[in-house]
Amino acid sequence: MRCLLQDIRHLAGLVSAALVFTAFAAPPARSEEHEKISDAINRGVSYLIGELARSQTLSLRADERDGQVALETYALIVAGVSTSHPLIKRNFTYLENSTVKRGHTYGLALYVFALDAAIAQEESDLLLENMDTAGAPRKFKDNFNIGREYRQQLHAALSQLVSTRQAGGGWNYYAGGGKFDNSNTQFAVLALGVALKRNIPIDVGVWEKIVEHFVKGQQKEKGEEVKDRLTLMTDDEVIDRRLKGTGEKERSVVEVVKKEGEEKSEPVQPGPSDDTGKNEQKKGLTGVARKGKSVGPNPEIPSIGTESVPVFRRGWDYTNKGNATWNMTCAGLSSLLLAREALKGRIPPSQIESINAAVRDGYGWIMSNWTTGNDYYGMYSLEKVADIGEVKKFGAHDWYAEVSAHLLGTQQGDGSWSGGGDALSASRRGTAFALLILNRATRLVMMSLIGQDPLEKIVISGKKSTGDPGDHSWVYVPELNTTIHYPTLLRRIRLRAHPKFMRFLKSVVENYPEESRGELIPELEQLREEVLQNNDVRKALEEHLSEITGFRYKNANDYMKWFARWERVRLIGASQKTERVPDLLTYYEHTKRSVPLKKTIMWALVQCKAREALPIFLADLKNPDARVRAAAYNSFRAFFIDFPPAFDPLGSDSLRSTQIDALKAWFQEQLKSQ
Repeated sequence: MRCLLQDIRHLAGLVSAALVFTAFAAPPARSEEHEKISDAINRGVSYLIGELARSQTLSLRADERDGQVALETYALIVAGVSTSHPLIKRNFTYLENSTVKRGHTYGLALYVFALDAAIAQEESDLLLENMDTAGAPRKFKDNFNIGREYRQQLHAALSQLVSTRQAGGGWNYYAGGGKFDNSNTQFAVLALGVALKRNIPIDVGVWEKIVEHFVKGQQKEKGEEVKDRLTLMTDDEVIDRRLKGTGEKERSVVEVVKKEGEEKSEPVQPGPSDDTGKNEQKKGLTGVARKGKSVGPNPEIPSIGTESVPVFRRGWDYTNKGNATWNMTCAGLSSLLLAREALKGRIPPSQIESINAAVRDGYGWIMSNWTTGNDYYGMYSLEKVADIGEVKKFGAHDWYAEVSAHLLGTQQGDGSWSGGGDALSASRRGTAFALLILNRATRLVMMSLIGQDPLEKIVISGKKSTGDPGDHSWVYVPELNTTIHYPTLLRRIRLRAHPKFMRFLKSVVENYPEESRGELIPELEQLREEVLQNNDVRKALEEHLSEITGFRYKNANDYMKWFARWERVRLIGASQKTERVPDLLTYYEHTKRSVPLKKTIMWALVQCKAREALPIFLADLKNPDARVRAAAYNSFRAFFIDFPPAFDPLGSDSLRSTQIDALKAWFQEQLKSQ
């Protein structure tokens, strides 16, 4: 049997697909693992964008180049990079002029994934802008006017993919020849899964042939009975991630344009379709047993994995010769799971049962041959099976925890992942696939983002408070009436500065604890330097920086100098280092422009019980800034048990002068009594 990595040199180690945790999933507290994954994704994106900026395609054959460009485009969009990014736009222009014409199975499938991800991003953006609009999810779901610039190419790619399949139901690298392999077939079926999600009609016969191909191609002899069982997602988890409701079949983009008088060409259809309504894609929850819960039983899809029906070990190989490998068993499972979804209500129960039996035993082979330290294609294929099949654990194995831990441990210092072979091209492929796995991109294959939480990858806690006053990574946002994860929000803005994200950031700065607001400076300043091409975002970040520091500095280094001093002062105050009081007094004397820093120094002096600061507090009762006057009075008062005379920082000059004289006299009396 040929080695898969040799057969697809341009996609060595094919990995990939998935949406990182799916944003908005409401974690109970700050997750260190989430932080690590987010940081890894951020570093991987930076590496890949940097390499793309230097070279789009490297020295590859034309068909290999198509696959690589589509793969990298897909990975970056899934990771959150805007479709308006110059490199993404450049890649789509290249793909539009090459991929469909060449008809290479891997390139076509990955192009379909990238186009679908681009449409999903536009859908999500529109929903973000219309979060408070009644009926917005329904309005934007399956709306062919959203992402219209990608839809015609999506239809064309799917049409080409359907036309290149072999007579037996499988796919080869190109059309014709009568040969197939299950890796090409897997990618083609995953692309048809996009059609299933988008309600683009695919003839029922195409799906039936896919089922026939994999059911007949599975190992005939049953291996040993498997005692392990799956742990499936709970009902709530399934409802959160599955597409809700049904929509009309999507019309060809050309058909829509033609109706509007902008084009006269014929509709592009991805294969024949019934006119009897047979092709309606019925979406809903399957009758999978989930820890005693039922989800509206569907007699066609009996429970799998937890029932008493015996499970055996039967897998697939590369060309259905009767052996079994990890990658191809995962390929067979993901393909049958998608085909079963497409054929619900359209084939007899006996055929559904043959699919169920193949799926059960395929799971049995996986659980009996468990591994995660596989090549990227093996991890990619496992991710497909788990997310499409809604599996949390295979036996005792939490698949995502194990795979993500492996990827975190193998990321290189420059943010890349190596995939073997030629160092540079392999690192770009490996990085793209690792990003897709960590982001759980299968959810872009299985469902539209519309109908789900539009906050995409901003984690929200669902609470007004996280309950941990020391955890400033969670900040309350009144507009959402919940707390959001500030580091994740910054990462979203870094990749795609959606106006709504910028409004959330403004709310974060305004609602951040005032005494701790200085700690926002480093990340805001770094973000400002990374968005040089976006003047609006840069201007907004400068406003936040000047608001926090109390002064608009011309030099970026001045903000970091401010932060260094602020952090030093906070540390002195928190540790009550009385030997550093002279330093605090010096800082106080030289801080003229930054009210927030001056107030922080006052706080530190109070924490250190520095009574030598009392005269300067009294002196600052005459400060031109009312905020300084108020802080000086409160700091002065903090040193005494008895209340000093009143002081109104907003009073008239004459009133304040009289009150200051009274305070000075009172202070002298206190000194005499000591």
